[in-house]
Amino acid sequence: MKKYYTYAHYKADTNELFYIGKGINSRYCKFTGRNQYWNHIVNKHGVKAVILSRFDTESEALEHEAFLIDTFRDLGFKLANFASGGVGQSGWSLSDHQVDRIRERNRVIKLMYRIIGTCLTTGKQVVMTGTEQVRLAGFHYSHVIACCNGRAKTHKGFVFRKELL
Repeated sequence: MKKYYTYAHYKADTNELFYIGKGINSRYCKFTGRNQYWNHIVNKHGVKAVILSRFDTESEALEHEAFLIDTFRDLGFKLANFASGGVGQSGWSLSDHQVDRIRERNRVIKLMYRIIGTCLTTGKQVVMTGTEQVRLAGFHYSHVIACCNGRAKTHKGFVFRKELL
């Protein structure tokens, strides 16, 4: 049997495609280690996993994954894939040193921006820098960033934008 495959995840309640992946073994039906957007969809709709095609080599599976993601996005599907596919290796993980470097880089990036929230009803503005200030102001950082990046319109009655410090 061919070792590598591409797979799709569908919303269980509507049968709507929302994710394309490449895997080996039982990756297609493992629901841990997924992005926040994927988790939100599954928590709301449930998930149905289907293997689409099998391949002898990982490079063939990666190429097919990238092709499927591009094709479905071109057709207007809103996929939970952050990457456009065709990248990564099976069983690959970051070292502790690499994880620490990424955390430090992300911490520095977060402190480069001032986040400004404006209340839709009162017009009151809240200015915050960093995740801790956002949390102390009563907001969820990921929701605020989704507003800043245009993935959401409002959070807790506020609109948000970010400016460089």
